[in-house]
Amino acid sequence: MPTTSFDRRFDAWMHDQEFAESYRLHRARIDAIDNLMRAIDEERERQHVTKAELAARIDAQPAAIRRLFSQRSPNPQIGRLVDMANELGLEVVVRRRPRHQRNREAAPAAS
Repeated sequence: MPTTSFDRRFDAWMHDQEFAESYRLHRARIDAIDNLMRAIDEERERQHVTKAELAARIDAQPAAIRRLFSQRSPNPQIGRLVDMANELGLEVVVRRRPRHQRNREAAPAAS
């Protein structure tokens, strides 16, 4: 597959340690949100719950819930995701990844 000029630039940027670390952290965040949104939406559909019904169940505006599932880059508040997951009978679990899969060692919590 031929590479584009963007592909070549991106490959060069990834040789910069600072850029590469920042990219991995942002990519992990985007992937985590995307995976959580997909799991919630798949369960919502499996249960035949409309977005409007889900919104009513968690006391949210239907338009806000529709946007979460239709935006290309949703940025939901974690509380809203937990509310939706709980309402659909899902459990949100955070677990430590194996050391070789971590993007970086534990960082101090932001104040």
